[in-house]
Amino acid sequence: MKSIILTGLLLIVATASADYDYGASFLTVYRGARQSAMAGIGAALPGTADGVFYNPAGPAFLKSAEAGAEVNGMPWGEPTDYWSAVGIIPLLNTVNVGVFTSGVHYGDRYSSDYEWDAGVTASTMVSDWLGFGLDLEYDGSHHVWAVEPGIYDTSIVFTTSAFAGDVGVLARPQTCLGSPSIGVAVSNVGTRIKYSDLSATDALPALVDAGVGWTVTAQDFGLKDFPFSVPERYFPHDWLMDNWGASVFYDLRKVFLDTYPTHSVGIEVRPLPFLAARGGWFYSNSADTSDKREGLTWGLGLDLRYFRVDFCQDNTLFYLNMHKNYRFSFALNLNELLLRNGTLLGH
Repeated sequence: MKSIILTGLLLIVATASADYDYGASFLTVYRGARQSAMAGIGAALPGTADGVFYNPAGPAFLKSAEAGAEVNGMPWGEPTDYWSAVGIIPLLNTVNVGVFTSGVHYGDRYSSDYEWDAGVTASTMVSDWLGFGLDLEYDGSHHVWAVEPGIYDTSIVFTTSAFAGDVGVLARPQTCLGSPSIGVAVSNVGTRIKYSDLSATDALPALVDAGVGWTVTAQDFGLKDFPFSVPERYFPHDWLMDNWGASVFYDLRKVFLDTYPTHSVGIEVRPLPFLAARGGWFYSNSADTSDKREGLTWGLGLDLRYFRVDFCQDNTLFYLNMHKNYRFSFALNLNELLLRNGTLLGH
């Protein structure tokens, strides 16, 4: 199985286009307020539904059904809104399956542009510490240029379409002090983008995302119990001790058709199991000084076991001169709602 996974990754890398231009750049947006608060890390982050946007193997470590969504308004030169949503369900104790979508809308009184992707995902645990995942998706857009009345009489409309796949692996072995994690994913590899009004096509922004991380919890330092009592019904002992700690991550992301990678370093500290403080730093070492991006990101998270809300503020994480960008993500653990004790849907 491991050789099949590695062979699949190598084949996808080998088939990536060698062109120097691509469309559908919204597919390179960093999704999720939690990941963005840590400068866009995600390849080595296990156990969250929105991790599918970074590494489809990440949801393999989920032990319960989860759904989540993100909204934010990007401060570009024209009004811009970005969203993402995902739902994952553990199926038959072996495979986690789900659906996801993301997209962006930007426009003004003269134009309106929607770009989106939607797909299905499946992931599984190859062993107790190794996960594998695969996504299949459709990428599309709808562009309308509404000409000002009284000057021109018609509007210009065109659409685009493409199909793509993502594949990834994520390893999380256990050690005597914490849990290291290593992840590699290749995304947005597929057909060329077709335009409804043109014979020309563009490549998709195929990219590779590789990351490492390390998580330590209070239990790793010998602590056996939380220092003050909380309702066991809402905060079981095992959940408290597993979520009380800190993590550090490093990611290297490279769009095949770009000439430079992006380096990201992020840290998450949980002074309380249900409260997280996050920070990150990123750097894109472009030879073109006009497109060199670097900066700090930060955010907060509130995790109440069945409900999680995350906030992030960044400046130029996705695009140069984007100014301050505020992201909000929400996630809901569905096991309690779909099946009280999770015995049929849970692992």
